[in-house]
This record gives sequence, structure tokens and C-alpha cells, in this order.
Amino acid sequence: MKISSFCVTAFLTSLAACSGANGSGAITPTTPITTSISSATLKITIPTPPPGASASARMRPAYVSYRVQSVVISGTGVNAPNSSVAANVTPTSPGCTGTPTTCSIPIATNVGSSESFTITAYSSTNGTGTVLSSGTVTMPVVAGTSNTIAVPLNPIISFGPISPPSNPATVSHVTAGPNGAIYMMGDHLYVFSPTTQTYSSCEPSIQFNTPIVAGPDGNLWVADNSTPNHIDKVQISGLTCGAISSYPAGSSTGVNAMTVGGDGKIWFATSTEIGTVTTSGTVTNLATADNPPNQMILGGDGNVWFSTSTGEIEKITPAGAITVVASGVNPFSIVLGGDGNIWYSTSSSIGKITPAGATTTYAQTYMILGQGLALGPDGQIWFVNLLGPSEITTTGNVTTYTGWGGFAYSGSVAFGSDGNLYFGASADLDEFVR
Repeated sequence: MKISSFCVTAFLTSLAACSGANGSGAITPTTPITTSISSATLKITIPTPPPGASASARMRPAYVSYRVQSVVISGTGVNAPNSSVAANVTPTSPGCTGTPTTCSIPIATNVGSSESFTITAYSSTNGTGTVLSSGTVTMPVVAGTSNTIAVPLNPIISFGPISPPSNPATVSHVTAGPNGAIYMMGDHLYVFSPTTQTYSSCEPSIQFNTPIVAGPDGNLWVADNSTPNHIDKVQISGLTCGAISSYPAGSSTGVNAMTVGGDGKIWFATSTEIGTVTTSGTVTNLATADNPPNQMILGGDGNVWFSTSTGEIEKITPAGAITVVASGVNPFSIVLGGDGNIWYSTSSSIGKITPAGATTTYAQTYMILGQGLALGPDGQIWFVNLLGPSEITTTGNVTTYTGWGGFAYSGSVAFGSDGNLYFGASADLDEFVR
């Protein structure tokens, strides 16, 4: 291969809007990586942390996190030891100036008919820490002419099938645990560490597609439908799942929903009953459910809200009084928003209900998949549709982050201790890096 050099310009943009002079949000579009035969400088702009408010309904292509601290450029097209160049891109790194930070990194390239270029962005300096995004392209690099290289940087990381090939299973009930880890159901209960990006078996005996709740006592609470009408308390120590205590809950078959109430108890619902379990194991059946509950959350008003299999959204007071708040909604999922409203999803819309019962619906262009809504650290409601991870502001403006093909999304969504979004994609656990 003949040695040559070029200039690469990459603008790494964040998920949220960059505020303009008038304070309104405006998205800086991603600029593809371009090359010229005349120089050997990698120019990278790292955005400032986002303010957290989306400006308008839009589609966004490739981008990376504002948390990038270093990049590695590698491949057969890079003329360097091990065909790789690493560089820090923090505000104090050599060649980096301004706000947002713009860094200039000298590199050299090889000219050839089929040269590969991979750019990988990392959360720590010197090409270490968590991979925040990466992209690869193979193309000819021609001497004496201008070359253009477009490398989409993919912020979605798939950790592959959770369950073994001998017993494949869909990933569901993705839940943030009390220790910052991510718990989920595959062929049984698993735990994933956002810090090490590894997963392991938590409890093989819990093998059913059942709700998971992080308890106020620092333990994990799981509906154990392998023993009908039981709720298990799984003691947590670090990433290790320890002793299990099992408590009978209700009289009808199966626990469908659970949440932590404002009283510090674990609230649960079967197809006909709603009750509570204290962290020490005292069970109380509070009320008869006229409509079978599907999902439960604690509302901002101190009541427990729940969706039903017959299409309602209802709430129950700590004393056990049930009120139907909305009928004919047919929700997949419900979550408490940062605005104090209850947000819900259907196959074609996102809606919100005020504590007083006023409902607003926002129609969606693309089908919403699975059952998951999550309140993000940016104050927005997050979900996954046919094209990718999406967020909606409290005023109904939607952003869908696209560019990685369709999703076989299969379960709930949850934010990890690293601020990233985790969701089940068929048998895989996927991470969307913010």
C-alpha cells in the first residue's frame, strides 16, 4: 500500500438540543466524516452536555454521546503502529480548544483499493472506559484526489442473547435494580452490570415471564409464578443474588403486576385482587379488582395507578378505594412523568393523564413496540418504536433515533446507573448510549 494522508472532520453531536441565542432548542445535524488527500488532521467537535429538552418532532441519524473523552481511529487505511491511533478529546487535551471542544488530531493513511476505517468513541481517556459508539466503512483511498469517507457512529450496543442456545428465551421485564444493575427475565432471572458490561445468572429457579421490582429494602422483589400466587424477595449483595424468601400473594392464579407504594410496601395485583407485602413479609389483600390489572406504578398523588387488560387506567388509594380514571385507553405501559402526570403508551399513541383525570393523546407515526415506557434522566419519556429508541417531551414533541434498521423489540425499557437506556430486543439485551 502507498502511504498518503488526509483530513478527517467529524462532528460528534449529543442526543438533546443545543440552545440558540433565543433560548429555544435547535438540533445541530450530524456531519459525516469527510476526507481530503491534502492533510492529515482529524478534527472532532465534542458537544456540551444537553439541556434536556427536545425542540420539535424529528428524526435523528447517527451521533455519539457528549460524554466522549477519547477516540480510536483504526483499520487498514490508518498508517500507524498496529494500524491504530488513539487520541484524547477533552477540553484540556493537546490540540483541543473552545466550547464546545474542537480537537485536531494528526494521522496518516494508506492509499489502496479497499481500505477500512473504524472510529470508536470511549467514555474515558486513552481509548479506555465504555464504548459509547463506533462505526466502520471500507472504501478505496485514491492518491492525488479528494476522498470522502462517511462513517455512521452507532450508539446501540447489543450484548447478544442472554439465555443459552440450548434454552433460548425472549428478554423481558428489564428493570433497574437497587444496586444500579439491570435485571431481566430470559430463560430465568439475569443481572447485567453497566460498569463492566457483563451479565450473569441471578437466580435459575425463577424462570417465568414475571414482573421485577427494586425494593426499598435494597433487595429485588419478583413475582414467582412457578409457585402460583407467590412473591419472592431475592437478597442482593453487589451483583450476587442470595437467599430467597417467598410469600403467598392473593388467591387467584398468577401475580401480574407489582410496584413500590408510597408506604414502602410492595404492591401487587393478580387477575382479581390487589394487595401489599411489607419488606418483612406481611401480606394484606386490600381490594377486589373488577378489571384485571396489567401494570402498576406509584403516582405523584400518593395513589397506586394501574392499567388493565380491558383497556382502563385506574387508581387505588392506600386504603383500598379504586377509581376508574380513563376507559377505552388500551394502554401497553404506564409511567409517572417528571411533570407529575401519568404517561401511557398504546400501539399508535402516547398519552398523559393529569392527577385530576384530564387526558391528552399524541398520535405516533410509527408503531410503538412492546410494553415499555421509562422516565429518562433528561425528564423525557422514553420508548422504542419500529425505527428505534424514541423520546417525547412533556408537550408532546417526539424524537426517534434512527439509522440501525428495524427492531425486534420485545420487552420493557429501563435506564441504568450510567444514564443509558436498556431494552430487550428479542433474545438480546441492547443498550442505547446517551
